[in-house]
Amino acid sequence: MSDGTMSKVLGGTPLGVFARLVLVSILVGVILSALGLDPFDIVRSIQRMIRTLWDLGFDAFRWLIEKFQPRYHLHGHVHVYDRRSTCMTQIGKTQVVNVYPYREITLELD
Repeated sequence: MSDGTMSKVLGGTPLGVFARLVLVSILVGVILSALGLDPFDIVRSIQRMIRTLWDLGFDAFRWLIEKFQPRYHLHGHVHVYDRRSTCMTQIGKTQVVNVYPYREITLELD
């Protein structure tokens, strides 16, 4: 938005700005009501989606890896066990590599 447009929308007296905000809120409410949407349902749906992804943990990445089959999935995190343990695995066509704290790898590009 240009400064002129912004000052047209938010400029003016505080009472004028308040009146425009009330009008926009009413219009948004009417549109949501016509679509059968409740603002709290939208917020709850977003919270539920985030919670589901959080609860899935690495399974969310596994699902994406199995669905899209990228050649590589590079990630990094600390292991509390011996760092000499395996840091690469294969899921389908995807090579999963833990690159924490650093790792030199050679990527095969087509």
